[in-house]
Amino acid sequence: DSDWDQATIYRNLVKLREAGLAPVVSRVDGIDRYALAGDHEDAHRHPHFLCEDCGRVACLKEEIAAALSIDGPWAESIRSAMVQLLGHCPDCLARADA
Repeated sequence: DSDWDQATIYRNLVKLREAGLAPVVSRVDGIDRYALAGDHEDAHRHPHFLCEDCGRVACLKEEIAAALSIDGPWAESIRSAMVQLLGHCPDCLARADA
């Protein structure tokens, strides 16, 4: 057990996110996963893979997101995007096959 107050931790995470210091890198079933921001604003804006078994989050190459193309009226209104792929990581797949 910890002496940390969970409500205080969550409030501080929200403040860090709003300040751009802890961007959300993954969001599934109402659960956010954060990363520490780097030296610049776009430090962690690449796609992520989330394992549905173990919860592992893996960083993927930016080319995956760059391949997406949005045309039409939606293109002008997009402020930001989060590309997230869900599935089973190689370790969990190997355990399932064993």
